Amino acid sequence: MKRINVMLVACLVIVLGACKGEKTGNHSIANEKMPTETISNRKAPGAPQTSSELKENFMGTFSGVLPCADCPGILTTLTLNADGTYSLETVYQGKGDEKPFTRQGKWTPSEDLAFIELDYDKKGGSGYYKLIDKNTLEKLDSNARPITSELNYKLTRM
Repeated sequence: MKRINVMLVACLVIVLGACKGEKTGNHSIANEKMPTETISNRKAPGAPQTSSELKENFMGTFSGVLPCADCPGILTTLTLNADGTYSLETVYQGKGDEKPFTRQGKWTPSEDLAFIELDYDKKGGSGYYKLIDKNTLEKLDSNARPITSELNYKLTRM
């Protein structure tokens, strides 16, 4: 019994030690965000292999209706530009006058090109989209992980 407790404590120490944040460049990354090496294992077969391929195949406008907790859906239109800028327009359906909310900023690919990060403003955080194929992006959670749900989180090329 004592041996099991010692092993449990040792495992706990290892796990907690792995939870420390690491620093890369100017960005501090908490281990809640999956390391790039882990995400690369889930890279879609149609995902780009080089930065130039990314620009050639993934620039354009993608749209879809994403799930909404208190409305029928969020009409989402994301335009990715080759210069690294984006425009993200969202419309909460069934909410008042359904005015579009637009965010603009810069997008950056992950190191392994498996997903892109949209830099919202400092208050709004970031958004992540996995590159499924040249016609499909899938929204990821705030830690760049796939959203486990039967709901649709995909945007398709317009």
